[in-house]
Amino acid sequence: MKKWIFAGVSLLLALALMTAACDLLPLPSAEKGVNGNTEEFAQYSADGKTLTINLEGGSPSKNMSRALTNALARMNHDYYEVVFFYDPDYDGGPTPAIQKISRTSWERGEGAALAVFRGTDPSSGINYGSVDFTQSREKDTVLNSVAAPTDIGAAILFVGKRTTKGATLLAVGTLTNTANNAGTYLGNTIVNSTTSKVTFEIAALDSSIDPDDLPGSSFFTKWIDDAVDYATASAKFTGVGSAAFITSINNSSTNNLAEGAQFAAQFYKNVKFPLFTFKSEVSTGADRFYAGKFTFMTATTTGTVNAVPGSGTNHHISEYVKGIVIATPPAVPTHEYTEIISPNVIIDGKKINGTTTNEGVKVTMVNNKTANETLSNETYFVIEVPKGKGGLLAFNFNIPVFALTSDVSETGILPVMWYVQPGIENNYIDDGKRLGGSILLGIGDPSTIEIESAFGN
Repeated sequence: MKKWIFAGVSLLLALALMTAACDLLPLPSAEKGVNGNTEEFAQYSADGKTLTINLEGGSPSKNMSRALTNALARMNHDYYEVVFFYDPDYDGGPTPAIQKISRTSWERGEGAALAVFRGTDPSSGINYGSVDFTQSREKDTVLNSVAAPTDIGAAILFVGKRTTKGATLLAVGTLTNTANNAGTYLGNTIVNSTTSKVTFEIAALDSSIDPDDLPGSSFFTKWIDDAVDYATASAKFTGVGSAAFITSINNSSTNNLAEGAQFAAQFYKNVKFPLFTFKSEVSTGADRFYAGKFTFMTATTTGTVNAVPGSGTNHHISEYVKGIVIATPPAVPTHEYTEIISPNVIIDGKKINGTTTNEGVKVTMVNNKTANETLSNETYFVIEVPKGKGGLLAFNFNIPVFALTSDVSETGILPVMWYVQPGIENNYIDDGKRLGGSILLGIGDPSTIEIESAFGN
């Protein structure tokens, strides 16, 4: 069973577009709405698959939660951001002076409208059907031996959960259809002077450490037998032979303790939790270094991951990450990409906090930290296990990102800082079936490590 960070049906979002010369509509009042229109500003379809924005404005929607499926409601997503990007010649890097950026964000129950650039020839428009902003260019411009048949831009939709520091990214969407002023859907992704609506198809981010489905797990480990410090350990991910090394970080259940890393599953209060055990040397030995690899995927409503790009309502994660841009973390408070925490669990909806019985273990994130680079769906870690240590702990991580670009829109709207992380409840252990996102680690001999010890049992 896979644990979807954003579970449920694929969601189609129809966002009404204003002309390029217009600014954002004001948010509607509670009763009369914009221009006195009492029609709901934003409305899901009955099956929760479409969301239509009224061009005339209107009152806040009454069914934004009611129309959601139970699964979506349980995930409690409540926040959206959509971004359109166009640069007539991005090849070689962005050209801020000539690029056109449109963005807006809104919470569930509110409405949104957006002024999207439709090209220097609005009758022809711009094709926004990709999330890859590096492909943005004018018609007939050749890039990688491919001429653009029309002006090409990029668009992406982020869906998630609003937090005090920004938002947790739960799903991403790509533009797949447009409708004209008559309301006719055209089956293309060109936004021109007659476009009134656009449809985004959304894929849930999928990550899971399921003890019943370890081959489909998001997290794998490996002992780095020749590493003597962090520098030599982290170099394995970038130096000669790094591709083969990364591939070799695989199913931990196939490793034995002599190799240093082992996977096991333990029960606590009748719930099975995944436990990754790492051997530590005796006090007269040396510190040990291990590699970790965490993979984000996309999921369909049937649980299939990594669907073929362009195959329908779900696309391959390798496509979506082209529109997810790593952000510079906020200066205050200091951002920690990884955090060592106690083994905390969620059982029957109750949060139970454990106590860590290990000190000195370090988990350092190796990649996905360079601002303005696009996200890799594989995040790498070096796990340092000091000699003579043993016990239980957990760690989590999060990566700050922006949708498409960190630049403000033409109307001065700042980007939202989103966070990619394994679970909504990132301080609780991921067991593949609940909302947790932290990873449980055991240090020492697996025969002596019991999860109950973290809870005084």
